[in-house]
Amino acid sequence: MKFAPFAVNNHGENCKKLQHELALPNEILLVSLLGCRGSVTTDTISLSYPCRSGGSAIMPRYPIRIRPGFQLMLLSVLCGPLLAPATPLNQVQTAAAEWADLRSETTRIEADWVTEKALLEASIANLNSQADQLELQRDTLLAQTAKDRQELADLTAANQLRAEQLISTSARIQELATELSAMRPALPPRLSAALDLPFRSISSPDLSPADRMRHTMAILNRCQQFDRSFVLAEEVLTMAPGQEPRLLEVVYFGLSQACALDRSAGEAFMGRPVDGQWQWELVPGLEDDAARLIAVRLDEIPPEFVNLPTQITGGAR
Repeated sequence: MKFAPFAVNNHGENCKKLQHELALPNEILLVSLLGCRGSVTTDTISLSYPCRSGGSAIMPRYPIRIRPGFQLMLLSVLCGPLLAPATPLNQVQTAAAEWADLRSETTRIEADWVTEKALLEASIANLNSQADQLELQRDTLLAQTAKDRQELADLTAANQLRAEQLISTSARIQELATELSAMRPALPPRLSAALDLPFRSISSPDLSPADRMRHTMAILNRCQQFDRSFVLAEEVLTMAPGQEPRLLEVVYFGLSQACALDRSAGEAFMGRPVDGQWQWELVPGLEDDAARLIAVRLDEIPPEFVNLPTQITGGAR
């Protein structure tokens, strides 16, 4: 069976022309008309078309016999409407076909969305389950580490306090080192020479607080030890600016007094800090007392009292 749609105007006038000569051996042609419908067999033709009143009129089945010469005319009649200009009804049919394609595509997309939606919902449910498990693990870890976190917070606070104390202590040590460096010229010459390395160390700006503290304590301990003892030694000293160095026998009485004897020159000196500077002062007639003091210190003579003109004030007198 073959189908051939075509358009016939003027309410089936062309159908009447087809009633005379049609010959399609062994085939049935179903004719779809715009304005009329009909069926044609090898022997008969029946046509129906809508009436102006809204109904449809049915033409009787006419027995026909198509002459071969009119087959070409039949093809032209059938194909003519296909080549005719587009009518509003053709546009409606085109739009309907496009709507059908769009509807089919929409249905396919909706079906795919239903499938994907179920998959996405399953994925979301799985992710929510994993999130719940992770929250439970987080709560468990928070409970287990609560004590450790509190201890860590306490240690952090203690470290912060110690850091602040270290800063203040470092500043205090720096002040102390500065004061010690300023007091160095007033120390006895022998002690000042012995503490040369610690004094140069505490003056370094790159020294760590711990090392600065260590050198500061070394200076203080050495000064305390020297202050509690009597020290006898031979030294090469310059007694006054511009003089030549000389070899002297010196007895130190702590940090504040000293007696020096120059046997070759027959002179004796008394030393003490004056206005922040260690000074030597020549004392005439002190040679014998200084020699007797040194002899007692060396156990060369029995112990006895020796009078020396000491001065304990910090100024010139």
